[in-house]
Amino acid sequence: MYSHDTYGLGHIRRTMAIATHLLRENINILILTGSPIVGRFSFPEQMDFVRIPGMIKKTNEEYLPLSIKLDSRHVLNIRKNIITATAKAFRPHLFIVDKEPLGLKQEVLPTLKWLKRYMPETRAILGLRDIMDDATTVQEDWKRKGIYEILHQLYSEIWVYGNQSFYDPIREYAIPKHISEKMLFTGYIPRKIPGKKAIKQLRKEQGLVNDEKMVVVTTGGGGDGFAVMDKYLSMLESASPSLPFKSVLITGPFMAEQETKEVVE
Repeated sequence: MYSHDTYGLGHIRRTMAIATHLLRENINILILTGSPIVGRFSFPEQMDFVRIPGMIKKTNEEYLPLSIKLDSRHVLNIRKNIITATAKAFRPHLFIVDKEPLGLKQEVLPTLKWLKRYMPETRAILGLRDIMDDATTVQEDWKRKGIYEILHQLYSEIWVYGNQSFYDPIREYAIPKHISEKMLFTGYIPRKIPGKKAIKQLRKEQGLVNDEKMVVVTTGGGGDGFAVMDKYLSMLESASPSLPFKSVLITGPFMAEQETKEVVE
């Protein structure tokens, strides 16, 4: 499984959820990821990861190295070589690409071509959110990058994590019939929901009694979430001191240190 993970928690959480669902006896899953916090996750037996150097998005077209002080092209070349070498060594039966058909800056393209030529029995899968962007933007971007042809030539299946009756990317993104025939709608990816016992324990830890309510404010990874936290705290300050609920704010691992301090204070 490949997940470019340039920002936040969404990509790695989605990849981990899918990997956990696919895990069975005698199945091994290796995740290629650029997430700087992938090591904080608990990995079950038969699942592991390969960490590629992190990149962070500056604009829609420009990405910079997250940590190492090298030229962007150099870092992208390192990532590309690690991805290709891992696929050649692991020799997967399935190669699942998260969201970006070509990977970050086309870094997964050499791997897709190698698998097509030397391991044609390997099924290359593209996993897509149902709503990628507004329809016009997606169509223009895919035409400019030749994505429609890539989907036709190099992918065996396209898994759409959504419900076609809610939003139909086949229609919205003008996907031709010979490609849409490869598309499978999986429904939305479920998250682990705590049981009644866990909820009861959490309420106890938070000092909640009877039907007392709690508001949880979270912004995912938190890298761009300070404005939301700040707005909520400002609202609390101007509201009545006897609000009928408690608040918990979850800043996330990517919120800047100074911003986190301001939230805490």
